[in-house]
Amino acid sequence: MPTSTGEDLMHELGRMIADACEQGDSNVSIAERAGVQKDLISGLRNGTYRATPTVARVESILKALGFRLEIVPENK
Repeated sequence: MPTSTGEDLMHELGRMIADACEQGDSNVSIAERAGVQKDLISGLRNGTYRATPTVARVESILKALGFRLEIVPENK
């Protein structure tokens, strides 16, 4: 079962994909740039993708959207 963190991640990725598509991008072009299946991008965009993508896959999708994944330590 996905964690709330995983669900939040998928929701945010879906929102970012939808925003890109509203600005003229397409599921197909995002998928091609990310090197993933169009069904993954479509599923994230419409909220039907149920598995949590791997970090590598998230990173490639973010890169395709013009973002960079950065992992930083929490403040102590």
